[in-house]
Amino acid sequence: YIESAKLLDENSIIHNGAITGALGSVLFFNDYVSNVINISHNFKAPAAGTRMQTTPGGNSSLTLANPLIKPEYSQSAEFGFRIQSDNHFVSLIGFFTYYQDMLTLSTYQNANITNVTNLYRYENVGRAYITGAELEGRHSFFDDVFVIRYAGAYNYGQNITDKKPIAYLAPLYGQVSFDLNFRKWHLHWTQRAYGTKTRIDVGEERKTTAYTMGDIYVGLKLGGFSARAQDMELLVGVSNLFDSIGRNPVVVQSINHNIALTNPLVEPGRNVFVKYIWNY
Repeated sequence: YIESAKLLDENSIIHNGAITGALGSVLFFNDYVSNVINISHNFKAPAAGTRMQTTPGGNSSLTLANPLIKPEYSQSAEFGFRIQSDNHFVSLIGFFTYYQDMLTLSTYQNANITNVTNLYRYENVGRAYITGAELEGRHSFFDDVFVIRYAGAYNYGQNITDKKPIAYLAPLYGQVSFDLNFRKWHLHWTQRAYGTKTRIDVGEERKTTAYTMGDIYVGLKLGGFSARAQDMELLVGVSNLFDSIGRNPVVVQSINHNIALTNPLVEPGRNVFVKYIWNY
C-alpha cells in the first residue's frame, strides 16, 4: 500500500490521447441485397477509479491501486450482408476486434483484506481478441398481422498473452419472437436461449449449461372498445413462463464457493404481471 501511494504521488498527472477513426461502406448490388464493411481504430483511457485503491461498496474486497496502467487500443473490422424488401429483412455480420493492453480486472474472485494474493486490480492484458458473428431478421405477413423477429450472436475470445479464454463471454445467444396484431388486441411471444459454455478460464469461472426461457403477454387495445380510451392499453403477461432455471454465462461468480442460488445468480423465476398503459 505504501508503494502504491508513492506511485500515485509520482504520477499524479497523466496525459492520454490517441487519434481514432472509422471508415465504412455500403454496396448495393440491387434493391434487395447489400454489403457492409466497417473498420475502425479505437482508444480507451483508463478511468480514475482504475488507477486508485478503493473498497467496493458492500464488499470487504479491496481494489489495489495501479497508477501505471496503460490505455487500451483496439482495431475492429466488420463484414456482412443484408437482404431486405418491404416485408422482410435479414442481416448477417462477422466481426473481429484485436486489443493491445486490454483493460480488465486481474481477478473477479471474492477476496478479503487479509488475503492479499487474491485482491482485485485493474490491469492490462498484453494482447487479446474477440471475434464472432451476429444474425438479425424480421419478417411480416398479412400487413403486419403476423411478425417474426430473431437475433443471435456467437462470440469467441482469447487472451493471447496468457494463452487462455477471455472470462465471462457468452459463446452463443439467441432469441426469437412472434407477434399477432389485430384491431382490438395483440399477442407477443419471445423465446430466448443461451448455449452451453465449456471453453472457460478455469481460474475465474465454471462451465455453464444451456437453457431457454419463454415470455408471453396479451395486450388489449382499449380504444377498440371505446373511443374515450383511444390511447389506453391493458397488458397481461408472464415472464419465464415455464419457470426455467438459468444462469447467464456473463454473470460473475466466486469459484471459491459452491454453486448456490446467488452464486452465480439465477435469473428470476416465473413472474406474472398486469400493466395499464396510457400514452399521452
